[in-house]
Amino acid sequence: MKDFTFVMLTYNQEQYVIEHLESIKYQIENFGNNIKINFILADDSSQDNTVDMTKKWIEDNKELFFSCNFIVSRENKGIVNNITTALKNIQTEYYKILAGDDLYFKNNIFEIFSSNDDIYFTPVIRFNGTNLINTDSKWFFKELLAFQYNKCDIQKIILKSLKYSMNLESPGLFIKKSLVMDSVYNILKRFHYIDDVPFIYSVLQRNQVKVLVVDKPYILYRVQSGISTTKKHSKYKLFIEENKIIRNEIFTKQRKNKYLNWFKYEYKIKDFLYRYNIIQRKNKVIQNFRINMQKEERLAIEYIKLINKRAKQWEMQQGDKYVKMHRN
Repeated sequence: MKDFTFVMLTYNQEQYVIEHLESIKYQIENFGNNIKINFILADDSSQDNTVDMTKKWIEDNKELFFSCNFIVSRENKGIVNNITTALKNIQTEYYKILAGDDLYFKNNIFEIFSSNDDIYFTPVIRFNGTNLINTDSKWFFKELLAFQYNKCDIQKIILKSLKYSMNLESPGLFIKKSLVMDSVYNILKRFHYIDDVPFIYSVLQRNQVKVLVVDKPYILYRVQSGISTTKKHSKYKLFIEENKIIRNEIFTKQRKNKYLNWFKYEYKIKDFLYRYNIIQRKNKVIQNFRINMQKEERLAIEYIKLINKRAKQWEMQQGDKYVKMHRN
């Protein structure tokens, strides 16, 4: 790999962006030798210090990057428009788009692309503050590993699953830029608040691609109350309406009978079996994955503290300007 682009998506995330940027710095300093690193900020009209803090941090660390591009919208247009704008400005085949409140983990993100695949699914570690949340990875990812071990068609399995269940954690998804064609943008432009399922579906549906399931985490996903989880959110109803569009229009042609949906019930049964550790006991691939993830999660706690400490140090160096951002 010669070039790579980090894309940071933001909207009023001044409390977290320095942690995010410090996690990028960790990646570059430890694994980015001989790679031209590009950076893109795609901000959806933040009303706080998100943009100013990002620009100041980049100025202090400009030696890390080959190029930096700041895309700041004049009005809030929603996450999908922000992602679409970012995608159109990426000039490298390899990249990662990540929200400004999430973190890159300590594992070498550049090693993901060492194989000749097009799409990579990786597990994520959920956290909030310095605590991990729901540390047992979802059963669907474990099932993908088992399917891959048995040389099944992962692309078809994921497409089928998306019709009935949204179990994929998109922060752990990596897609080559060459797969993002006009058909992807045409589907995305119908939405404002849901990006992951339309994006993944459009890429997998329109292209014959090589999919690799990787059993190592590279992303720390911060769990917070947002539009998809908070019914009191001002845009929650709009989110629900877009979810209905996905269910009733994008996938409607794929369903033969909504009442006799055996795949859906199969998912519920397997969900129960995985949750109560019935299937895992008999599958060595899943057993090894669980053991490795437990080790990674223990390391994640200390890594989060390290990044938090570095972010605090930078903020303190700025004096009174960003003192209100200092974490407890």
